[in-house]
Amino acid sequence: MSTISGSSGFQNNIAQNRPVPVEAPDVKGKAAPETPAAPPKPVDMAVLSDAKALASKVIAATNQDPVAGAQEIPGLFKILKKGDKVWFSIGKEQLNKPFFFSANVSKSIGEKGLVGSQLGTSRLAEFRRSGNQIQLVAKHTENFAEAGTPQEKFVKEGFADSLIASAPLTPSSSRPEGEVLVEANALLFTDIPGYQQRLSKVYGTAFTLDTKNTNFTGIDNSEDHTSFGVQTHYQAPAIVPGTGSLPSTTPEGRSVLTEFRYNFLKLPEEPMKPRLADDRIGHFVTTRKDYTGDEGDGLVRYVNRWRLEKKDPGAEISDPVKPITYWIANDVPEEYRESVKEGILEWNKAFERIGFNNAIEVKQQPADATFDTLDAAHASVRWYTAADVGSAVGPSHVDPRSGEILDADIRMADVFGRSAKRVLVDNPGATVVHENAHDHAEHSHSHEGHTCEFAAHAAFEHEFAANLLEARGDQETSEKLAKAYVKDVVMHEVGHTLGLRHNFRGSTVYSPEQLQDAEFTKANGLGSSVMDYQPFNLAAPGEKQGELVQSTLGAYDYLAIQYAYAPLSGDEEAKSLNEIAKKTTTEPLYAYESDEAADASDPGVNRFDLGNDPLQFAEKQMQLGRELWDRAQTRELPEDASYQELTRAFSSGLNNFSKSARLAARYIGGVTVRRDRAGTGNPVHEPVPAEKQREALNLLMTSMFQPDSFRFKPEFVSRLAKDRFTTWGDQNIHVGQSVLRTQAGAMQMLLAPDVAQRLIDNPEKLAEGTPTLPLSEVYETLQNNIWSELGKGGEISQARRDLQREHLKAIAPLLSPTSKAPGEVGSIMRFLANELKSQVDQAASSGSGKSLEYRAHLAQCGQTLASALKLDA
Repeated sequence: MSTISGSSGFQNNIAQNRPVPVEAPDVKGKAAPETPAAPPKPVDMAVLSDAKALASKVIAATNQDPVAGAQEIPGLFKILKKGDKVWFSIGKEQLNKPFFFSANVSKSIGEKGLVGSQLGTSRLAEFRRSGNQIQLVAKHTENFAEAGTPQEKFVKEGFADSLIASAPLTPSSSRPEGEVLVEANALLFTDIPGYQQRLSKVYGTAFTLDTKNTNFTGIDNSEDHTSFGVQTHYQAPAIVPGTGSLPSTTPEGRSVLTEFRYNFLKLPEEPMKPRLADDRIGHFVTTRKDYTGDEGDGLVRYVNRWRLEKKDPGAEISDPVKPITYWIANDVPEEYRESVKEGILEWNKAFERIGFNNAIEVKQQPADATFDTLDAAHASVRWYTAADVGSAVGPSHVDPRSGEILDADIRMADVFGRSAKRVLVDNPGATVVHENAHDHAEHSHSHEGHTCEFAAHAAFEHEFAANLLEARGDQETSEKLAKAYVKDVVMHEVGHTLGLRHNFRGSTVYSPEQLQDAEFTKANGLGSSVMDYQPFNLAAPGEKQGELVQSTLGAYDYLAIQYAYAPLSGDEEAKSLNEIAKKTTTEPLYAYESDEAADASDPGVNRFDLGNDPLQFAEKQMQLGRELWDRAQTRELPEDASYQELTRAFSSGLNNFSKSARLAARYIGGVTVRRDRAGTGNPVHEPVPAEKQREALNLLMTSMFQPDSFRFKPEFVSRLAKDRFTTWGDQNIHVGQSVLRTQAGAMQMLLAPDVAQRLIDNPEKLAEGTPTLPLSEVYETLQNNIWSELGKGGEISQARRDLQREHLKAIAPLLSPTSKAPGEVGSIMRFLANELKSQVDQAASSGSGKSLEYRAHLAQCGQTLASALKLDA
């Protein structure tokens, strides 16, 4: 490799836009012909000769060849460098020839999702000549038809290519015949990654690209790969108050020096034989539409996977022709490198099952390495940091002709709970928000709309586990968590870069007894897949403590690797793949479900649950939360210790309650959803049994909505503290409001219109006489528990008054004639609201001798109900 280095400074990696699919095989699995926008045209040598003659005239007139004395760097594209000028020297055979192009983000701002080490966009691209311009063109590849057919012609006419960048030819008489020069500065000192729009959108300020202060930081060139580091300057005008903002992490907010890594990679001459995807088993896919025939919708989907071929095809087990190689970047802290390596190599177990020895290898990037692992030639694991909460992600880039993975860069950040601690201290009662999709244009780590937020959410899990273990006095186990956790996260993200999607059923296959048996889980994992989001496996008091985190692959992971990578002959492939995929619907150990079903109707498809009874797990987590609070309220901190430790204990316990309430609430109106096909005998949609729904409803009522559900000692509450370096104004931790947010969240889940609709619809899916949970029972149970003080003659505490007002606020929109909730909701809610008003009025009328707060509260509630019911208040 030929290398020129500038200021290195390349940090760590990020997200993924969906790769642009290129060339699809037909439905039989053969590679379909390439479909460029137009057939490659032979290079017009007369035009080149004219250009050379023109160059001679220009040079003769100026008495100067611009590239005279330039350094030549051989590689995929010849690169010439002279001072701060850089040129591509493009051979005639390289024009109109597709290559892989990617634009990655090496260095960024460190907030609002604008972080370093981002794997950015990728395209199938080519250089074209248009007159005296050289164009870098992204080819349209998502739609195709068989070469030579009328369909191919109308598809080419129907979908356009895109211009990435262009620049004029550089006249030179010193280059070999047939080569053309184009200035790389002019091509690459442009906003190829679209960062100007990203900056402007995030900050609401019109940033512009400053080419005068944009420069190359490094050039790497080899036979198959040409890569440039480019430091790019964006600037913003002075801010008019109230019209926008500026970055808070740069020394001068109006000036942002980012760094991009532009990669030109030679495509495989022979596309990898693609493998058709199956929706019963979870892989990322490359999708194209074939217009050749009229059957079906024309969509063809191929599994994204690395090219893996046996050196000895006849051997039962063989080394690969070319192993999948991951580099541990030299920015990974030394104390975690072994854990990273273990997490990567764990996947070799799955490849050994299908006949590959040493399918994956790991290399350490030397401290003085001149290459950047964000180029397209090195799959890697990198570390990064940001001012706001970080995450770990595992995106990849593929050859769209076949789904072959060409590059992948895993980025790791804040995996030890530092981010969670900051969030929980600054926002007591903060809860994890689950978002399934992000805009591809925002470069989030997503695959077809599904986002990996494992480490971001797991930071909260780690914080809770560490707090509880420390509160139990088990400091040694707490300190061991970090390295085990790194291996767990790396296994998960490597799974993504091998082509695997999430499997959110993976955590629900083993019993609580199996989970506390360390020997069992060392062999089988805490669940059937590392591609689930699993919480720490904390034992309850009196229970045997098993492994805390997933330490190995699960049964499903072996199956998913087998489907994608097992060497299969053409005759047996379709039948073998069907038999593999069928196991996910017929054998519970291999059950699969992914992002599109998470947080929807199926209570068995969750993030951060564990065990074959998620409701039992939710109850256990609530008990562990109370244990943490009980220990924290009696804990004697060392002299001079910060009281923020108590705040973290309070907040992480409350977050655990929120998560547990979500798990329980999903049983109410819950429907088990399966990916089965004909022949299994299972329904695709099966309502959760009524008794299980009532069990979940009762758990929520007793744990969340009783007068004594949340009690804290005054000496504990009075010592909860914020960070005094960063907190201005009110320093109080408002415990009551934090608890109320948790209760309100659970209440909103029970009153959600989609839950109501499922409760209404579920009887349609059941045989006549099968017990069901009526919608009215849910609403009546909730109301009776929240208003349990009415008719008892006692006072109503401040916390209960707040909760009751929150209930009225939640039901008022459902009483409106314009409510979009199902009609049954309005009628039931109106009936119950009238009953509640009568009870409130009666309690108010007998409230003499009660506190003013009691009387004022009931008076206000009566008026609120009358207004919502459109009564004469």
